[in-house]
Amino acid sequence: MYKRVLFCIPPFPNRYGLPTHPHTGIGYLCESLNQQGIETAVVDFRLGDGYRKLKAALDKFKPDLAGVTMMSYYHNLAYEIVRYLKQSNIPVAIGGPHVSTVREQALIDSGADFGFMMESEISLVKLCRQRPLNDIPGLLYRKNGQVLLNQPQLIEELNEVPYPRYRDFELNSYTRRRIPIITSRGCPCQCTFCPIVTVMGRKYRLRSARNVFAEIEYWYKKGYRDFDFQDDNFIVDRKRVFELCDMIKQAGFNDLFVQCGNGLRADLATRELLLKLKETGFKATAFGVESADPEVLKKVKKGESIEQIENAVKNALEVGLEVSLFFIVGLPGETAISFRKSIDFARRYPVTTATFYNLVPFPGTELFDWVKNNNYFLIQPRDYLNTIAHLEFVPVFETPDFSQSERKSALEAGAKLNIQLKRRDMERKLGNTVLSKMVSWMVYESFFNKIIFAMLELKPLKQAMNFILLKLRIRFNL
Repeated sequence: MYKRVLFCIPPFPNRYGLPTHPHTGIGYLCESLNQQGIETAVVDFRLGDGYRKLKAALDKFKPDLAGVTMMSYYHNLAYEIVRYLKQSNIPVAIGGPHVSTVREQALIDSGADFGFMMESEISLVKLCRQRPLNDIPGLLYRKNGQVLLNQPQLIEELNEVPYPRYRDFELNSYTRRRIPIITSRGCPCQCTFCPIVTVMGRKYRLRSARNVFAEIEYWYKKGYRDFDFQDDNFIVDRKRVFELCDMIKQAGFNDLFVQCGNGLRADLATRELLLKLKETGFKATAFGVESADPEVLKKVKKGESIEQIENAVKNALEVGLEVSLFFIVGLPGETAISFRKSIDFARRYPVTTATFYNLVPFPGTELFDWVKNNNYFLIQPRDYLNTIAHLEFVPVFETPDFSQSERKSALEAGAKLNIQLKRRDMERKLGNTVLSKMVSWMVYESFFNKIIFAMLELKPLKQAMNFILLKLRIRFNL
């Protein structure tokens, strides 16, 4: 039986410094193991000095199993951690979105002993109890020189999965005193560019309002007020949302700062629902517009109309929520001309931000197959998935209707507009005075930003900045 499990969260090159909150997936796994009497420890490479901390954990904690989570972005960095762990002669299990996407290939490429597809809270407990390998759902393992895969099994009753307490995490090292919350899993939508179905399945499952409230109450009693609902589909069940809001109000939690960072489905975001969220303590949300061209939305099977998205944005702003918009540059059917519709859409409203993402085809998606079958790739997946931070303005594929140079220009135009919107938002909040205009100009002027980011690449300055941010967060309860 594996009695001590060490989890590793790989680094993620990030010019903005330390992560804002702990890793939710690993938090769930730790809690599931802890409640079965299995000890856990966590090394979060994103906080710096990862290998030094890992060596210390191996020496002190002496795990008999290690786990490494991995996204498709920078999966090679996760593979390096696996190889390092293997030198200590302990079995290594891998999981996360990348494993769910490429399956057997992840085990082959990384050299890990085990892998988990999709949800693994129950399956990992079974592995630690050394149940027969062929009886563990979603397990990847080796037998007679082959990599075998058991059929994954979704967790139907999410209330039975204990929510994270993050006992093994350096909670004071994250840049915000914020707790991430996930209240549902699975996505019934059909967007061709999204890999969530391969990770969480298509069947929508949810925690009860009371179960979610218990998690909020747990952290509220510990002094936390900042929560980020990270669901892909938080408001599918309107009755549950209203019930949760009523519980929060009845408990007297009137000082919350809640956001829906991953966004809300515009076709479900009625004015009544948005007003309820605002009255409960929700301060910010986002909407995935993707493209303001109706034909593009049809091609990618978004399942929403421009009119629905526009109404949701208007209603959210009118009830007093801060709104961010997400766009994707280069979706099938988009052209340089139709892209301008997205620019015009973002300009129309007093939103906080409008982020224009470079379209990245994820393996396992319908979009990926479309790009591959049409031989549109400019950069191969193995390369672009491991250099994504450097591809902000570098298209990874092109089409006859939207060339590489046109895509690059579109990405640059989107980034420029986002800076303008951020400035406008700051000026509104500061009172739209001459002073506020000067402050917003300095904060978002690219020349100053380049100097700041260049300075932050120097390790002593990065450490000093993170130290200052942590002190400010603690001082002002941010």
